[in-house]
Amino acid sequence: MKLSNCGRERAQAAVRAHVVGYSGCGMTEFNELGRDAPPARSRWRQLEPPVTVRAYIAQQWHDLLAVDIDDETHELRVEMPPVTDANGVDLISHRVLPPSLYQAPPGTL
Repeated sequence: MKLSNCGRERAQAAVRAHVVGYSGCGMTEFNELGRDAPPARSRWRQLEPPVTVRAYIAQQWHDLLAVDIDDETHELRVEMPPVTDANGVDLISHRVLPPSLYQAPPGTL
């Protein structure tokens, strides 16, 4: 089967997206680079050690690990519970929460 230039470019983009997580030409891929990148460090501070907070997500309260804080807005970057992929690898995603969606123990942040 012979591909046109457009078809060839789309096929190459699909291979790049699958192999290296590259998202080009408007494609969306699960493994996009930067999707789970930490926030810009100009105003974010890493919490050492990470702090367990109560976070309101999906209409329920959950205990999650906060790993970064924005000192200006008091937003937290929290680790979501790991999800195991088809190869048995644990994938850990992060979410940024505004102060209205979390409760931290007094004096921890």
